[in-house]
Amino acid sequence: MTRILSSLFYINSMRKTSEEFNSENLCSENLIKNIWILCGEEPVTEELPYWETINRYLERVDSEKLQEVMHSLCRTLLRSRAFGDMRIRGNYWQVIIDGTQLHSTRKELDGESLHRTHNRGTEREYRENYYYVLEAKLVLHPKILVSIQTEFVDNEDGKEMEKQDCERKACWRLMEKLKKAFPRLPICLCADSLYACEGFFERCKEKNWRYILRYKEGSIPTIGAEYRELKKREKNYQEQIWENGKKGKCEIAPKRILVSYGFAGHQKKRRRSDRAGKDEMENRE
Repeated sequence: MTRILSSLFYINSMRKTSEEFNSENLCSENLIKNIWILCGEEPVTEELPYWETINRYLERVDSEKLQEVMHSLCRTLLRSRAFGDMRIRGNYWQVIIDGTQLHSTRKELDGESLHRTHNRGTEREYRENYYYVLEAKLVLHPKILVSIQTEFVDNEDGKEMEKQDCERKACWRLMEKLKKAFPRLPICLCADSLYACEGFFERCKEKNWRYILRYKEGSIPTIGAEYRELKKREKNYQEQIWENGKKGKCEIAPKRILVSYGFAGHQKKRRRSDRAGKDEMENRE
């Protein structure tokens, strides 16, 4: 509960949370009483546990249990309808996927940690071991993002992993878990260009999810080249009246660019099949 409230009050660290919540003023006293009420417990102390005590407790709690607590919290928030206005097009809940490095050290970690080599081939070469986690955050407000699913990026064979490859694999696992936990939730996934690939689009289609991806030069070169070519050929501009009374031009993306990415091979096979059928009919005639 303390972790959740620190996020809601925009407090950046648990140390600051302990200081703010346990300060000697009337607001803090009422806050602590309300926390006991929310937890459904009788007050046994007049102050909250210190942040280090909370962290030590969380270290002993099973990660799956913690994940279920977050799922329960998200379900309650979604059912409250207090954040309904944040849905995209009035229907889809925005879920942002992003990776974060949690801890790094030159010391040995467990077998599932990732590692990379710095200053390779020089006298200053060293190996950095680190943990990397993929987070899916539910957007309830521009300043309120709640973790809805977490998946650690694992080192599957102990080798120095390619970040792009292992992060995508973690994303596939995260998507499956998220769908299992919220099977009927209409979701719009938002992510960076790392996930602009057929595997991501296919999985979203299977789950009936929508998506918004940031475009980066070179991430999907075929689509990028097609868009630039269509932009040159098609003058899709729409006149708009601005507030100052002056007219301006608003660029509209060419409609033909809005095609399903990843099905080019299927379309080519279909065209070849159609041509073969047509040739066969002509030969018969």
